[in-house]
Amino acid sequence: MSKKIPVFYHVPKCAGTYVQHCSFKCIRRYCNNCIRTHLQDANANTLAILFSSPIYPKKKGDKPFHYVLYDAFKRDINIPNIQLKFVIICDHGFRVHKDILCTLGIEYKPYMLWRNPYERAYSIYNYLLSDNSFHEATHNKISSRTFEEYLQSYELEDSWLIRHITPINDDNKIIDKEDFDKATKVLDSFDIRDISDANGILREMFSDSFNDTLTRVFRNDSGTNNQLPPLSSLSKEVVNKFNERTYWDQKLYSRYVN
Repeated sequence: MSKKIPVFYHVPKCAGTYVQHCSFKCIRRYCNNCIRTHLQDANANTLAILFSSPIYPKKKGDKPFHYVLYDAFKRDINIPNIQLKFVIICDHGFRVHKDILCTLGIEYKPYMLWRNPYERAYSIYNYLLSDNSFHEATHNKISSRTFEEYLQSYELEDSWLIRHITPINDDNKIIDKEDFDKATKVLDSFDIRDISDANGILREMFSDSFNDTLTRVFRNDSGTNNQLPPLSSLSKEVVNKFNERTYWDQKLYSRYVN
């Protein structure tokens, strides 16, 4: 029986970029740089696929991997000895993830990193106000003057994962128990972990071949922010509003991580 291809679902601000970079480095070394990365849509950043092939010999000055459109991958996948290594479902691909994986026609195992909703809100808030998000359409668009104000506002995301994995295309819909149950029917088959176990999920995804390589690309910290003020230190009004907005996010976190 052939090994299932690891498929990683990249939830924004949940250490997905770290997992992606480590995976690229690991597979590049293991495959002697003979890999290519394909995007289904270069603008929407829906999907990334890593594969190796003897038709791509390593040459002096070669980039370690190249981004090309998904159409090129569909053409190349029929070449003998193509070896699919890894699939990443990016945030724009969640709503069509079933169609993507059906098109690929692979046996796969889904993985995801999830995060305490309060930590994630803090990370999103600081990220969108920093220079690191200059390429994002929402860069510097937060109107809340403070983090506490942001937690009480409708700028705070609610139920991002449920809305995208189900999917729910009406952003104004109020999430309920039925939506939560639909999401869990999808997510129950996933290996879901807290972002503090990003290295553990990498080891699990590539346990058969890449352990020695992976240890050379890991970082030692968990990616958490020590400047995050405890939720309990905020006013009762702020805490109650935040808990109301993130009720279903917290339910998901408790179900799969805690």
